[in-house]
Formats: sequence, C-alpha cells, structure tokens
Amino acid sequence: MADRSINWDNVNTIVHDYIAPHVQDAIFTSQVTYMTLEANNRVILRGGDSITWPVAMAKLKSGSYRGATPFPSQEVQTKRRAVLEWKQLFVDIVVSNYDAKRAQGPLATLDLVDELRQEATLAAVDTAGTQIYGDGSGNGSLDLDGARNGFDDGTLYATYAGLSRTGNTWWQGNVNSTGGNLTLSAMNSSYSSATVGNAHPNLVTTTQTLWNRIWDRVQPQQRYEAGDERNRLARVGFDSIRFNGADVAHEDDGGVLPSGNIFYWNTDYMELRVEPNTMWSWTGWKIPYQADAQQGQLLFMGNLLTLQPRLMSRDTGVS
Repeated sequence: MADRSINWDNVNTIVHDYIAPHVQDAIFTSQVTYMTLEANNRVILRGGDSITWPVAMAKLKSGSYRGATPFPSQEVQTKRRAVLEWKQLFVDIVVSNYDAKRAQGPLATLDLVDELRQEATLAAVDTAGTQIYGDGSGNGSLDLDGARNGFDDGTLYATYAGLSRTGNTWWQGNVNSTGGNLTLSAMNSSYSSATVGNAHPNLVTTTQTLWNRIWDRVQPQQRYEAGDERNRLARVGFDSIRFNGADVAHEDDGGVLPSGNIFYWNTDYMELRVEPNTMWSWTGWKIPYQADAQQGQLLFMGNLLTLQPRLMSRDTGVS
C-alpha cells in the first residue's frame, strides 16, 4: 500500500508559494493604511544598518541685493538626520505530527494548508495593523514605531527618530486632545493644522463608530459605497467619505485603531521601509526541541517612517 502520509517538502513549498504571498497581500488589502501606502508607492524595499532620512530644519540664507553687495558667505546647517531602528515581526506556525498524520492524502493536506493560511493571515493582519497605530514602546520597544509617536506634538513623546521636538516646530506633529462630541468643524481644524501649501492629508482613518458619526454629518454626495468608481478606496472595497482633500475610512479590524481617535495622514510623507528579503518571508519547517511537531515562521523586518510629522494630525478623546 502506498504511503499516504503528509509530505512536508510539498507543504513547505505550498507555504512558501501560497501562504506567505497571501499573508502579504491580505495586509495590503484588508488594512486601509497599508493599502494606501502601497498604492502610493510608499512601501520601500531597502536594506542598511539602520533606517535614516534627512529632515529639513532651516532655510538657506537668501534675500535681495544690489551691485557688489557682499553675500553672507556663511554655511547654514539646513538638515538633520532622523534615525529609526529595524523592527521585526513574526507569525509562528506549529503543526503537531498528530494532526499531520491525520491529514493524509492530497485533499486533506490542502485542507491543513488552508487552515494554516487563514490562521497566519489573521495573526499577521492583527499584529501589523495594531502596531502602526502604536508608539513603538510595546514588548520592550520592539514594536513598530507607529503613528502615535510619529504624529505627536512633543507632549507625550519628546523625541522621535532620535531628534528632539522641544523648541523644534519643524519636528512636531499636531494633536488635538480636546475630545468631546465629533464635529466637522473640529475635523477641519485638525486637517488644516497639517496643511502646508498644497501638502495636505489625503487619508483620514478612524473607528467604525466615529466613521458612522462622520457619515451622518456629511452631505450625501460625499459618501461612496464599496464598488463606486468615483473614489479609489471605494473601488477596492472600502466604504469611503470624502472630506476636503482626503478619503475617510474606518479601520477597526479587531480594535486595531484606538477608540476615540482620528488620524490624519499625508501618505506622501509616510514610508513603510522593508528589508528586501524579509517581507513576511517563510523560514521553512524545523523540528522543535522536545516536541513531536513541525514549526516554521513568517518573518517581517521593517518600520513605519513619519518623514514629516508636521504634515500629520491626530484627534483623541472624540465621542
């Protein structure tokens, strides 16, 4: 009789070719912030010892002159370098050989792999989705440096990416902690505070509860249901509201976005930096110590960069 036990080499190939890409795709299609970053080409694959970028902090000397008026001839420091560390995420997949032996035959094996896909997807989406709204302090500061830190005005987080916010308005975000009942006037104020010239928020994210209240307050022509061709978020499956120059969407999958918060993103000045070989890559199966099982991980290495905090806003305590 032919051996119909599970072939771990085949499962390993399926996980690498099927589960790993599916997890990556799920994050970029079920999380509106990640999806917008990808759509705007703000997911950057790049290596390096750490993550750095230049930040403009002053202007070059300039002005009017006549004839042989001497120029200042004085060097001006116009830039500083912001630095973030690489952060790593994982999804641990363990299959006991008891379950594996019962998954005999091609169809049963595919059922097992499909279960692994679903479980890995849920874990990765929840972890990645929650951490982009965090502050990077979780798990001993191993979490992604999320929007709570990146958007702050210096009240809660005096530094970001190694640069002090004290006295440096060019490195301060915009936070409205007044709270209270949601109003479009307050939203417009937060939107405007993150607007400089023609740079303005293009994405506003909040919870389902607050999104419903915004929906009640806007005009019918500002609402776009999933499938509507007039709005990019709507075209890819998100119900969307148009507010000034931004799409407003809810992102409350499992409570990843803090209650009572509204985030105003200018995704042109955000970046998801990813180490090229670690975009939810599959490690392959290993035999764990003192366990009758197979174990492997999906790994991510990168971080979320708020390149210009002054172009971002956050409301807290909104009801």
